[in-house]
Amino acid sequence: MFRVLKPFFIVIICLKFIYPGYQANESTNPAEIINSKAKLLASDNFLGRGTGQLGGDLASEYLISELRKMGASGFQNQDITTQNIPFISYKFDESSLFTLHSGIEKFNFMQGKDYVLTNYGAEIFFPEPVGLVFAGYGISAPEYDYDDYFALDVEGKIVVVLSGEPLSENPAFFRGTQTTIYSNYDVKQRNALSKGAKGTIIIPNPFVDELFDWNKINLAYSFNEVSLASRPVVNFGMIINPLKAASLFTGAKYSLKEVYERYQKKRPVSFNLETKVSFISSTQQKTFLSPNIIAFHKGIDKELKDSYIIVSAHYDHLGVGVPIRGDSIYNGFTDNALGTAALLQLVNDFTNQKIQTKRSIIFLFTTAEEKGLLGALFYVNNPVVPLYKTVANLNIDGIAYFDEFEDVIAIGGEYSDLEVTLKNSAEKLNTGVSKIPPYFLIEESFNRSDQFIFASEGIPSIMIYEGLKFKNRSENDALMNIVNYFSEIYHTPFDDSSIEVNLNAIELHYNIIKQFVIDLANQSTEPEWRKGVEFNNAKRRNKAEKK
Repeated sequence: MFRVLKPFFIVIICLKFIYPGYQANESTNPAEIINSKAKLLASDNFLGRGTGQLGGDLASEYLISELRKMGASGFQNQDITTQNIPFISYKFDESSLFTLHSGIEKFNFMQGKDYVLTNYGAEIFFPEPVGLVFAGYGISAPEYDYDDYFALDVEGKIVVVLSGEPLSENPAFFRGTQTTIYSNYDVKQRNALSKGAKGTIIIPNPFVDELFDWNKINLAYSFNEVSLASRPVVNFGMIINPLKAASLFTGAKYSLKEVYERYQKKRPVSFNLETKVSFISSTQQKTFLSPNIIAFHKGIDKELKDSYIIVSAHYDHLGVGVPIRGDSIYNGFTDNALGTAALLQLVNDFTNQKIQTKRSIIFLFTTAEEKGLLGALFYVNNPVVPLYKTVANLNIDGIAYFDEFEDVIAIGGEYSDLEVTLKNSAEKLNTGVSKIPPYFLIEESFNRSDQFIFASEGIPSIMIYEGLKFKNRSENDALMNIVNYFSEIYHTPFDDSSIEVNLNAIELHYNIIKQFVIDLANQSTEPEWRKGVEFNNAKRRNKAEKK
């Protein structure tokens, strides 16, 4: 039986007692309001807003209450719209056993130390040894005349692949130094499944994952696996510690060292391995509901009001997990309490400032982003308006807080002409738009948040971050701040409200986002993907099928 959400009014009463700061914010400064609400959402009392945990329920009910207080409405002027999504949560049992079979020898691998599971559940179980096949990067990309699976039979086998994608300096081949969707782990796993594979083992590639840290990988996958209850049967997914990966190649045509050398020299190869693996799974599972939350702003143009822009932000974070230095609450102040608070402020401004736009706007607070973009995935499979009528997505996953800035970057801007709209909007606020720094390309930022799901369904999508030109800090300071953030703060309990913020930075970032949404909702032309971008096909399909 699905666990139902607690009545919101009970939670609100509790909040008033456990957090005295829960009261009306008297400030009219948007940055102060955003910062205040973000600190509330990131307080320990919200327990890290984990999907399937009490904190996630508290957060969703708080957001619904706030939206009602500001007078926002859902569709057709009704109450706030919610999509109560059924989920299944799996807890990995340490009695599960992953074994490598090499000839007559057997080697048992330890979860956490030797591998982490990316996909698992009660249905994943193969006690008899299964054959392994090495399939390069695990990519089939006909537009680049590239297929790691060419003449390779992987039916019923486990596919071993490298992370990343082919090294290139040619923009016409895998976008040169930029990344494509083919480097995404989920894309690799879905491709293997489409070829008939039983599962996927991913080896972090030292030539691609320069910032690889096994301890961080282990921590990231230490939380319960959460999936949509409606998911199809999934295949086995694993990331193996590179220190153990060489053993998979025992007796094979090439050793792992030789494979690395070939791929560094751009000489890909795919081949059968001589080893086999088995997996005896033991999991505990529960079912629950967690909502996407939707507010609606109706357009006024006779022809354009039936076309929609989605402005999204995920309100979940990691919840309560493995303690680090005695702290087990992963608060998620920057990721994404600030973004959630900014989206709340947008709804408030559009509602109470009586802002008029030609197109309609869907304000979407997604759940389970940290569990694999699942709230966004549910939405595109169950859209409140047809996807072919949705012309763009702006996703807010973080708000500037470091220092006042003079430029922004458009994550995903190179894929569509949304970047042109952003340049016009930013110019109105005396801010430039710069090229994406290489660090963000390495981090594959576009593929790792909800905008990726909307883009995969053909909807031009973008995220707006501050650039590296600051008023009071050098570019080197900014780069060091980014490096420190990802190494010491990101997805740890220390992403909390103790982080020092610059209110002027918050205000400018918010105003740019607000101006961009207004401009986008008022422009008469529909945003388009640029020529050759792989998301184009999905957009054409949606229009043809009126999906």
